[in-house]
Order: sequence, then structure tokens, then C-alpha cells
Amino acid sequence: MNIELKLNNTENINEVVDLLKRSIFEICGSDYKNDKVIPGKWVENKTEENLIKWIESKETYSVAALVDKKIVGFGLSNIKGEILLLYILPGYTKKGIGKSIYENIENRLLNNGITKVIAYSTITVRPFYLKMGFSSFGSPVKVGGFDGEYPLEKNIVI
Repeated sequence: MNIELKLNNTENINEVVDLLKRSIFEICGSDYKNDKVIPGKWVENKTEENLIKWIESKETYSVAALVDKKIVGFGLSNIKGEILLLYILPGYTKKGIGKSIYENIENRLLNNGITKVIAYSTITVRPFYLKMGFSSFGSPVKVGGFDGEYPLEKNIVI
């Protein structure tokens, strides 16, 4: 599978919005026993307008992953080293797409002098971050009575 990465790209933003919403409901939904309210609130700000604003911000890095010209992954971090979004289209997980996106973001952070990356992960995606070298810090953040966000960190070096 050939993965093409596009940086800070607002083309086909509707595909990114669809990817985020599908990933949240279809991949992460089971974290909340398929309760539609929690993921529903989670996707409220995932609009074309917001994504364009986030991608175009000087305070963020973003990367879209394409396979056969289709957007199948999207990542966004702030310039201080916090992963804000890292989602893969259902059907494309466990194919190296998340790793490619994460490594691109990590390298961009490193090139700008950042030595620690922070992520708040769902239970489903937590093993991915652990495999990428992250470790847990602090207690999970409750979301609607569930352990919803696991704080993770990784020290990165050149």
C-alpha cells in the first residue's frame, strides 16, 4: 500500500470531516458502550469551517494520509507537542497509516526543538500510542462516566 502524505492541506476538507466522524463513531464508539451521546458531542466541533481554521493556524501542524488519492488518515498537533487529532478511516487501521502520520508529526516537532509529545487517547487507540513509545501519566479523564481520555507522553530526541 502506497501512503502519500500531504501537509497543511485544506483540499477535500469534507473527506476529512467524514473521516473524523466515522472514526469517532465506528472505531471509538465501543469505548462508550456505543452510547451515541458521547461521540455525538465529540464530533460537534468537527466541521469544515473549524478544520480549515485549525489547519491554517500557525500554531498547528497537520498531515493527511492518502491511499489511491483517497484521504484515509488525518493528524493534527499543536506546535508545543500535543497531538490534537489522529484518526484513521475505518477499514484502514493497522496498515501503517497512523504510524506514518505520527512519525511525520514527531519529526516536525523535533525539527522545531520540541522534545516531548503529549496525547490524550481513547482506550481503543491507547495500544497504538504505547507501541509508538508513549507511556501513561496521570489518571484517565472521565467522559460521561467512562474512562474516556488516557494521558500519554513520549520524550523524543534527535
